[in-house]
Amino acid sequence: MSARRSVRFRGRVPLVLVLLLSACDGGTGLPEVGSVIIAPTDTVLEIGAEVQLVATVLGSSGSAIPGHPVAWTSTNDDVASVSEGGRVLARTPGTARVTAESQGRSASVRFSVRAGPCQSADAGTIHFGETRSGSLGPVDCSISPGERAAGWIIDISEETILDVRMTSSGFEPFILVTNTNRQPILWGPSRSANTARALGSVAPGRYYVWATSLQQGVSGDYELSAQEARECSASTWIDTVGPGDARQGLLDDGDCLLYLDPADGYRLSLSESTGLRVTLSSTAFPPIVAISNLDMEILWWDAVFDGSAAATIERRIPAGEYLIWVVNTTPLGGAYQLVVEEVEIELCPLVGTLPVGESVSGTLVPSDCRIEGGRLSQAWALELASPATLQIDLTSNQFDAFLIVEDEHGDLIAFDDDGGSGLNSRLVHAFPEGTFRVVVTTYWPGETGAYQLSAHPTAPGAAPVADQEQPSGAEATPKWRGPPVRHPLGVH
Repeated sequence: MSARRSVRFRGRVPLVLVLLLSACDGGTGLPEVGSVIIAPTDTVLEIGAEVQLVATVLGSSGSAIPGHPVAWTSTNDDVASVSEGGRVLARTPGTARVTAESQGRSASVRFSVRAGPCQSADAGTIHFGETRSGSLGPVDCSISPGERAAGWIIDISEETILDVRMTSSGFEPFILVTNTNRQPILWGPSRSANTARALGSVAPGRYYVWATSLQQGVSGDYELSAQEARECSASTWIDTVGPGDARQGLLDDGDCLLYLDPADGYRLSLSESTGLRVTLSSTAFPPIVAISNLDMEILWWDAVFDGSAAATIERRIPAGEYLIWVVNTTPLGGAYQLVVEEVEIELCPLVGTLPVGESVSGTLVPSDCRIEGGRLSQAWALELASPATLQIDLTSNQFDAFLIVEDEHGDLIAFDDDGGSGLNSRLVHAFPEGTFRVVVTTYWPGETGAYQLSAHPTAPGAAPVADQEQPSGAEATPKWRGPPVRHPLGVH
């Protein structure tokens, strides 16, 4: 009888024991789960990156339960998907929360997915004369944190002036041109609400043109074009002009470029030395007027950047062929008026004589005579009883020196800006017998200060500097353009 009871007891589990077991493991036969923790915690990933999550299941006592099953899910598989084993793949920019769940207990990690830094141009290739269309969006790489970019390849076969333009109605465009190592070469901010332009001289090679914006996270369509810009030359003048003439014109992006600035040229022919006043006025842009010879060497220029007055050159100009340039350094274009008048030029009075082989000292003060551009000046007499090749030096540690040599009537013979050390002037010239004027002045208007001036015969056999050339080179950029500036993008 007792044996039969024993068999029945082993074959059936008492109801009380079943209830107790169910309360412990939820009916699964597994230990009760108290909580779940995930490592690592909230993470930022770039598109294409993967990370392995590890979920640790803890019992009600706080001890880990090894091997306990976990279910993984993502709130947005398009942004970040997760495998059954907890491996996360970043797919597109955005946010997603990945959750590990076990027996109703869960933990989650927030993933922020962003485009990675731009490494190479993959939008396509652009050639001179082409316009390409594109769209900036979340999948694009970032040229700078948060600033999306699409890269285009352009191949340059010879040194040229590259002119890249970008338009967009959806965002404020910005252009960055880099070499293949992503080192900035050119950049162009917006010239208006929806147009940007990058312009500059580039050597042969392959470059990346990045269509981007300084606004973070923008999206929208754009158009990008590339062309070879046209440099101003002795043959690109648009009209002739002479004393008594006035011309009205319009500067725009289609004009030739004088030192990378849009310009209109006018041919000036003088049969004899003439005193001229050349005046440029504009209400649309800060006016700059320059006179060059036919070798495109800038001889005189004046600039007004505050809009308070017209730019004016007033001086005696020797007989010869010249080009008068109307220049604009800003993104603004617009109308202008150019007036050329014959005037009597009053030469600045001589302050003394410059003996050959010696030095003289002086000081420019606000009451001194003013020449073109409102620059203060002092003129010294140089008298030569016989031909001589002289080296003339003008030095000052108080202003940017500029040196001019004229004949006794005020006709230009030679000049120099920075041929000496630093901002000092030096020129070497073969002088005939006669009397000359050595004019001490400054590069910028309003500068004053002490200086030293000297004239010494050159060593036998020394080659003179060509007339009207700056020893620093005729291709030196005029200072009206100012120093280069750093591009505003902090490239990765």
